[in-house]
Amino acid sequence: MLLTTEEMGRADRLTIESGKPGIVLMKAAGNAVARRALDTFPSARRILVACGPGNNGGDGYVAALALHRAGRAVTVAAFGDPARLAGDAALARDDWRGPIEPLDTVA
Repeated sequence: MLLTTEEMGRADRLTIESGKPGIVLMKAAGNAVARRALDTFPSARRILVACGPGNNGGDGYVAALALHRAGRAVTVAAFGDPARLAGDAALARDDWRGPIEPLDTVA
């Protein structure tokens, strides 16, 4: 079953309201993305993760960390200023210890 953007937002909000911290959901999503990337491209040694300015960007930082821990060379490229992230996305960004490149400079 696929959810629309609105349905997923509502599901996230209801889950958080029920007591599950948003960062837990973000880590689950980011780790799932990393697993999918590794399953789809098992021989990839270098991976580019593009992170946006909102919570989906936070998912990207989680994925980047998981991919790095899996032994891949990871480049993180940010669309927008990563210092402007807030909440859970900022927590995920702070967990990523590697460099963050502006998206428009990554070739």
